[in-house]
Amino acid sequence: MAYEELLCPCQSGKKASMCCFVKKNNTFEKHWTAIKGRVVQTFLSEHPTEEELIALQQWVGIERLQCFEEQIDSATLQHLLTDLYFFTENRLEWGYHLIEQMKAIVQPKTHLILSSWQTPYYFVGRMKSFYEDYVIAEHIWTGECIYLADVDLEDQVEGNLILGHVVPGVNERFYGLLSSAIILEASQEILLDSWFHRFEQSKHEELEAFFKESLLDCLLDLITENPVLQPDEKGMNVEALQLIVNLDMLFLDLDVKSDRLTCLFFNYLMEEQRIEHVRKKQALIAAVLDFGMRYDFVPRVITQKRLGTIFDVSPSTIARYSKKISMYFEQDFDVFMFDKIRQAIYFVGTDATMDEFKQWQMHKHLEKMIFTNDLDEKRMEKKLEHIPYKPIKKHEKAQKYAYEAFLEDGERKRYELARLALNYDPNNHDAQIILSEYETADERLAILQDYPITMLNRNRIYLLKTTLLYQQGRFEEALAILSDIPFNELRQHTILYYFYACLHFLIDQPKILEDLLQTAIEDTALFRWLTWVFMLAYQLDEEDYAMQAIQANPFVQKYIEMQMEPYSFPTHQFCAKGDPNEAKMIHFVIHPLLQKIQK
Repeated sequence: MAYEELLCPCQSGKKASMCCFVKKNNTFEKHWTAIKGRVVQTFLSEHPTEEELIALQQWVGIERLQCFEEQIDSATLQHLLTDLYFFTENRLEWGYHLIEQMKAIVQPKTHLILSSWQTPYYFVGRMKSFYEDYVIAEHIWTGECIYLADVDLEDQVEGNLILGHVVPGVNERFYGLLSSAIILEASQEILLDSWFHRFEQSKHEELEAFFKESLLDCLLDLITENPVLQPDEKGMNVEALQLIVNLDMLFLDLDVKSDRLTCLFFNYLMEEQRIEHVRKKQALIAAVLDFGMRYDFVPRVITQKRLGTIFDVSPSTIARYSKKISMYFEQDFDVFMFDKIRQAIYFVGTDATMDEFKQWQMHKHLEKMIFTNDLDEKRMEKKLEHIPYKPIKKHEKAQKYAYEAFLEDGERKRYELARLALNYDPNNHDAQIILSEYETADERLAILQDYPITMLNRNRIYLLKTTLLYQQGRFEEALAILSDIPFNELRQHTILYYFYACLHFLIDQPKILEDLLQTAIEDTALFRWLTWVFMLAYQLDEEDYAMQAIQANPFVQKYIEMQMEPYSFPTHQFCAKGDPNEAKMIHFVIHPLLQKIQK
């Protein structure tokens, strides 16, 4: 039913927009809902203090706290217990906070409204219908009908239950959700029967007094009995993993890449933890791409309307979710996360690194100087260490821009720098390598055929050749390339040595891989997944190894389950533990091994 046709829930017989939800009421309620949100967020950012945390834990009790911890993840638990302690058990600090807010706004109406928030009301109701941004809910025991603002529901389902602390709004029947809420499906109303039975057996006449004494035990009953509230045993939402994988596949279809957008979406899904309330989860993928185009994370390659057609959702739904992601990005997301993924645990790409760029610049600084002894040369290197080289000749400018392209994180800027390098020198090999990334493996190998190999660039060029041949199944040719590197040097280059061991396994010489797994020092996700593959190949007990591998990086499992062809090996990506980029690299390495085992 359209909003304008909805009869007002107060049973006046008038349309909602002409009765309780007149424009003036809506304007006032939204204004005070925004103020309430700021007041609550300020309070929660300051509480609990260390002393209050100890008092909170003592109030919960050791046994009950252990039960909670067994059933729910730590972040959700802390949020839940903070609500219970400050808004039901001990409201003094919340009251003091409101008084401080009153001092800042010297207006009688403000004092009246903030005073009414000092005694939050724990509401247990059924969602009857929805009007604009409001949930129309009926208390399941008293029959009281209220209009609940500031309920951030991803999926609106009539009949579902909502539990949480609420405070009165400006107008009659209007309330605002104070902090978090618990949403239950309508079929789970039977789980609340024990609550009402507790109330009937208690000495209390009012629900508010009963909840002050017994709400902690009530919620413990609910969480213990309700499997919906129990955490995923693997520690990560499977649906969230699937959405990340699907976003990667959409990037592939649209011929775009954005590690930053994937990183942001990953953190949004992990921190928001509301995926279970989204009816059309694919709408989130459309929304994050829409957000990415508006914020220039990716080029504007598709319209919002076209996204709606592809994912079978309305443009308004995409816009709504996109706005939520925008708010998360602007208010909650740690922008330094992008720097953290650059300061990664290990570099697995095939591009030149900053070290190679610096060595090339130093060589250019020193090549026209004459030194009579090594000491003078070392002193000059020290002086020139942080001074960038300013090339004059065209081929030197081309090489400088090619190195800068290797180091660039943004895809568009990367290719612009590579094209600029070719403008100065059409024969610059590094620029050609970058611009060939969307060509076939054969075309890329042809460019590498005449590439001048030096001690400076040898490992990255050998790695690039190896991965291209590995992708084509030309394992003996790939092994021949790595065999040109002295074995002691090969052992020092982790990713090259992993490929060396895997290639021996693929040509029926598993001893090198077995030695690697027995002597490896770094306990990485790739190491754990290779261990699982090895145990699987020899039909050993691999269940424990599989669990260790999934815990190290669960995205790999999703790629395997979907029987996806592996992505190309990363060129300029850093890999952090457990992230999707690392999963793509691992899947690339183990995919041929799994194919060999399954034959």
